[in-house]
Formats: sequence, C-alpha cells, structure tokens
Amino acid sequence: MESLVINIDVLLCILIGSIIILTIWIIHLERKLKHFLGGKNAKTLENTLLFIKEQVKRQRAINQKTVSEIGYINLQLKTSIRGVGMVRFNPFKGTGVGGNQSFALAFLDNNQNGIILSSLYSRDRFSAFAKPITQGTSSFELTKEESQALLKAQETLTGSI
Repeated sequence: MESLVINIDVLLCILIGSIIILTIWIIHLERKLKHFLGGKNAKTLENTLLFIKEQVKRQRAINQKTVSEIGYINLQLKTSIRGVGMVRFNPFKGTGVGGNQSFALAFLDNNQNGIILSSLYSRDRFSAFAKPITQGTSSFELTKEESQALLKAQETLTGSI
C-alpha cells in the first residue's frame, strides 16, 4: 500500500510541476503575441492582412502590364534607327570647289534595314540622293563614301548590342 501512496505523491508532484511549466509557457506565448500584434486585436490584424493581400494582387497586375509593355518596346526598338554612320567628303578633288561639304549618311535598324542619304555640294548646285538598304545591302550601286557610311552604321549597331 505504501508504494501506491508514493506513486500517487510522485504523480501529484509531476502534475503540479507540469501545470507550472505550462502556465509559464502560456504567459510567455501571450507576451510574444502581444508584442507581435503591437497592441492591436485580431480584427485589425485581419484587416492588415487583407490590405496586404490586395496590394500584392495590384502589384502582380502592374508587373504583368509592365512585362507586356517592355515586350512591346523591345519589338519597337528592333525596327527603330539604332545605327548611324556619316562620311564627309569633297567630290571635286583638287578644284577647291565645295570643300568637304558633301556627305553620305547611313541610318540602320537592328535588322540592318534603312536608308543612305547622300549629298553633293558645289557653289552653284546641291544634289541629294537616297538609297534603300535591306539586310545591309542596297540594290543600287554604292559610292565609296556611301559604303564607308554604311560600314560605320553597321559598326555602331554591333557596338550597341
């Protein structure tokens, strides 16, 4: 009978010790919860979480729109003028007429499509010419200066990729 009493006393002590430990743990958790909530109640915390959820939803929509617009801009950039080359020259060598007022100017997009504008300048006359460029070549014969301008424009394209 005595061993049964000891076991009941031991069990009672273990139970009381467990109750004390659990009480301390609950108090500790309540302090942490009060600190987490910052003096707010569960209703305001729920409102805050709903607000954050709505903000994330809006941000996803904005991000999706931004990605779409960047894709459109990238497509536009491929067909915009990005390569430019210019050569100034004197078509009337040795005569002193016109100086280096004549020029060849090449404009290219990323696909090397574009145009070459050329001018010939003299004191009594000015002439301008335009030649289309498709994939880096022209169906018209290019002068030495126009070829140099085209090469410069192609070099600016490779430098900007």
